[in-house]
Amino acid sequence: MDIRRFYVKAENITGDRAIITGDEFYHVTKVMRYKTGYKLIVCSGDGYDYFCEITRIGDKEVECKITEKTFNERELSTEITLYLGLIKPERMDVAVQKAVEIGVKKIVPVITEFTSEKTFKKDRAERIIIEACKQCSRAIVPEICEVKPFKECVDEASGDKLMAYEKETVVKAKEAFSSLSKKVSLLIGSEGGFSQEEVDYAKSKGFKTFSLGKRILKSETAVIAATSALAIFTEE
Repeated sequence: MDIRRFYVKAENITGDRAIITGDEFYHVTKVMRYKTGYKLIVCSGDGYDYFCEITRIGDKEVECKITEKTFNERELSTEITLYLGLIKPERMDVAVQKAVEIGVKKIVPVITEFTSEKTFKKDRAERIIIEACKQCSRAIVPEICEVKPFKECVDEASGDKLMAYEKETVVKAKEAFSSLSKKVSLLIGSEGGFSQEEVDYAKSKGFKTFSLGKRILKSETAVIAATSALAIFTEE
């Protein structure tokens, strides 16, 4: 049987002891129905996997003894922050899930000129992120932010700044991704893409536009295509 992983706050790991609480406690005890003596992996966001054995199951917490600590090598060498135009909830779910599986470090939902969707459930996105991390065995849980306006996102972006733009005809993804630093800000629009004013503003702040091909992609598809290409280039 595969050893399952569970996520805790950093303060829940002290010495050779790990404490699982909250939603993960429910998952361990009610969904997986683990008992004392069962083995699992605990992660606290520090990049390590803590191999544990359950020593006690209480009413609100599971206590584990850490038997081994190993560095998790699943993270990309380049830190990617994804700025994504807000889209319909079911499509946003897919975009968030796949971005995490591919290796994105941080996700920021963005309100652009052409954004029609106005609602975003951060708590739902956080649950999707945890499940995606379990799927791909990451030890670090990516950050998901509250929705921010376009200009605020552009102003705060750092590192190499890239903007997927459907009207870009010269710069291809291969060229845009060929020489990057260890930090990348990736901007992808919602339905309708970006207005010319937004493109001009982003460029004035150091963003470089690039093309994902001749076909017009849905936002969640663009996320998969762009982050996958970035991952391939940064892991070579």
